[in-house]
Amino acid sequence: MLLFGIGLALLLIEFFAIPGFGVTGIGGLALILLSVFLAFDSFSAGLAAVAIGLLGTVVLVLVGFRKLPRSKVWSKLALDTSLSTDAGYLPRESRSDLVGQTGTTITVLRPAGTALINDERVDVVSEGGWVEANTPIIVTQVEGLRIVVKEQHSTKPTE
Repeated sequence: MLLFGIGLALLLIEFFAIPGFGVTGIGGLALILLSVFLAFDSFSAGLAAVAIGLLGTVVLVLVGFRKLPRSKVWSKLALDTSLSTDAGYLPRESRSDLVGQTGTTITVLRPAGTALINDERVDVVSEGGWVEANTPIIVTQVEGLRIVVKEQHSTKPTE
C-alpha cells in the first residue's frame, strides 16, 4: 500500500507541479506497477491482474466512445448549438476596403502585430519577416479577417 501511495503521489506531483512526462511520472508508474505485482503471490498472477486491468480499461474506453455521444449525460456536457448567419449571427465584416491603404506599425510585426491605418488600430500580418515598430507599411491583401501588409519603402530619388 505504501508503494502504491508513493507512486500515486509522484504521479500527482508530475501532473500538477512538474511539466512534462519525466522522472517523477515514470517513477510513479513503476512504483504503482511494482505494488500491484508485490500484492500477488507470484509474478504470473500479478501480470495476469495487470493484463486484465488494461484489457478492461480498453474495453470500457471503446464502449464509452461509442455510447457516450448519444447519451443524456453527453448532451449536458457538450455544446451542440452553432452560430449561423440564418440565426442572425454575423461574422466580423471583411476589411477589403483597406487594400492599398498605408499606415505605420505600432508594434513589431513578428510576423503578426498591430498597425495604425487611417487612424484606426488594426491587427495585421506581414508578408515576410519581421517589421520594426514605427515603420511605414502598405496593405497588400485582405484574406477574410487576415490583413496582410508589407513594408513601404520610400521612393526618394537617389542622387
